Amino acid sequence: MNNQLRVLVILLGAVLVALTYTFPLWQPYLGLIPGRGETAILGLPPEVSEQINLLPPGQIAALRDLAEEDPELARSLAIAQISRDIFVDEEEPTELGQQRVILGDFVPADDVLQAEGQLTIYETANGDFILRLNELNVTNIDGLSIYFSGQRAPLNREELQQDENYYRLIDLRGNAGNQNYNIAPEVDLDSYNSVVIYSEALDIVVGYAAFTTRL
Repeated sequence: MNNQLRVLVILLGAVLVALTYTFPLWQPYLGLIPGRGETAILGLPPEVSEQINLLPPGQIAALRDLAEEDPELARSLAIAQISRDIFVDEEEPTELGQQRVILGDFVPADDVLQAEGQLTIYETANGDFILRLNELNVTNIDGLSIYFSGQRAPLNREELQQDENYYRLIDLRGNAGNQNYNIAPEVDLDSYNSVVIYSEALDIVVGYAAFTTRL
């Protein structure tokens, strides 16, 4: 090996060592490289992009795809994914004589979004109904509301309101936790097939829970 080649090998080794030990310093700026991270696509600062890059790979890929169609919505959803949860923790209803009449599990309406948890609708001894959201965890978007829909799996507002068979129950108090909501007497549960979490601010369905069991 001649001297010039030996010097080149030594220099390359030194560069690799330096890059390895300084990785924590320059890693956040990977997002500035085209095709890496979310900053180049979503126009977000490196510190935000770094947090977004910790999301599941499928969610990141979905955000990238959405950014090509609607960059502003993609940015809003990306920031919502890393926003601090609004947690509500209410005890399960304990009214005398209550019974579970409807069950369901939440799923996200899109790969970009997050929605999980269970719903239970209770009937009390006096004939009232209570919606229980248990271990709820949905993307923390502004303007979240609870709807009943005649559709089992609505993915957008048009499907949610199809045939005008829907009912807006109330604003969601928090995007995470355990929550109870009284159901107005005029709501005919036999007319509906799902509970839907809908963002009126962004006009998107975040998630839904089809009624999988009627007891």
